[in-house]
Amino acid sequence: MRDFLKKLLPIIVLAVLASCNNTQESKDDVLWYRQAAANWNEAMPLGNGRIGVMVFGDPSKERIQLNDDSLWPNDAGWEITDGNREDLEEIRQLLKEGKNAEADKMVVNKYSRKAVTRSHQTMGDLYLELGHENISDYKRELNLSKAIANISYRSNGNLVSEKVFVSHPHRAIVIELTTEAEEGLNGKIRMSRPKDKGHETATTSVNDNGLLVMNGEITQYGGKFDSKPFPITEGVKFETCLQLDNQGGEIIKGEDYLELLNVKKATFVLVSNSSFYHQDYQNKNIEDLRTLQGIDINTIEKKHIEDFRSYYSKLELSLADGSYDSLATDVRLQRIKDGETDPGLSELLFKYGRYLLISSSRPGTNPANLQGLWNEHIKAPWNADYHLNINLQMNYWLADVTNLGELNEPLFDYVDILVESGKETANKNFGCRGRF
Repeated sequence: MRDFLKKLLPIIVLAVLASCNNTQESKDDVLWYRQAAANWNEAMPLGNGRIGVMVFGDPSKERIQLNDDSLWPNDAGWEITDGNREDLEEIRQLLKEGKNAEADKMVVNKYSRKAVTRSHQTMGDLYLELGHENISDYKRELNLSKAIANISYRSNGNLVSEKVFVSHPHRAIVIELTTEAEEGLNGKIRMSRPKDKGHETATTSVNDNGLLVMNGEITQYGGKFDSKPFPITEGVKFETCLQLDNQGGEIIKGEDYLELLNVKKATFVLVSNSSFYHQDYQNKNIEDLRTLQGIDINTIEKKHIEDFRSYYSKLELSLADGSYDSLATDVRLQRIKDGETDPGLSELLFKYGRYLLISSSRPGTNPANLQGLWNEHIKAPWNADYHLNINLQMNYWLADVTNLGELNEPLFDYVDILVESGKETANKNFGCRGRF
């Protein structure tokens, strides 16, 4: 046995070295396109578990949709349903008799709240009104390996570059815009949030420190319970602060906007906090910005990549030789629809799933909801909530099997919170003891 191990050891060492070399030389995993996103579903998601963005890449009026996993209207105090153990026995008997429609109707009447509207909501939107035209050489990419979005194009022949990432270590969204144009970057920078059934939900202003600030509160004037109107007029409060620095040119401060004038390079740092996580959430924004003072953007980016890759690089999957990497991702998808095979696209999809979980579920955050944390609506499909039939569980199926076990923590913490109300439900609705 000892002689066998001596012979095997060099082979193991060579295998480990080869693995290390492959890791060092491996190319980044990238989704990329030759055009800007035509709608929200085509935009590129980025997140640090708590806050995130959807990047559209529009050269004329760039939209960066903003997200926070804690933006919910208030708990409305809705009680559990009227169903009880006797109702449950009757439903079972109906099923035994093959009266499925009657059983289903009784389940809805006794154990369902029918139509309910109380939704996770968007933080709002950041707009970069650059007005670029005569676009050529356009490319929009999402680097899964580094969790960075890059957009590049030529406007009137001059190169423009946009980089976006959401740093977990620094709790911030970072955007970097550069141009080779002699006249620099010119245009207004705005933040806004959709109205809720005609009601204003946020106000935006430029404060004395030159920050573009949006303050808002989550409401649900279109709320429903038991299929009946149930307006919710209060909810989580939040503040979003945008700090803008420039190289060349100047920044003009408007009442509710900032304006770039002949700027060669613009760096946006956006922080946002809510009353869900912090009682003094506005002061937390000041603290987050203060922490970033004096830190070079390249350092922030490096720390961001290191942090993200501490999860992402825990597993590697290789199904193809990269033959189709020169094709845009939407072109590859169309080829699949046309009956072609592309194992490399399956590989990218697998990696994209891990990327999305890392970006929307971190220890200390809320669990990933039905849309991760990305949502552009005041009333999202299925409320972008936590459906416990199977949908929430599906978000986390890949966690343990793809070496992301730590990312289960928000889900486990959430389930722990449900225990007390679950005891009441078990006792009243199903006649169980309601305790372990």
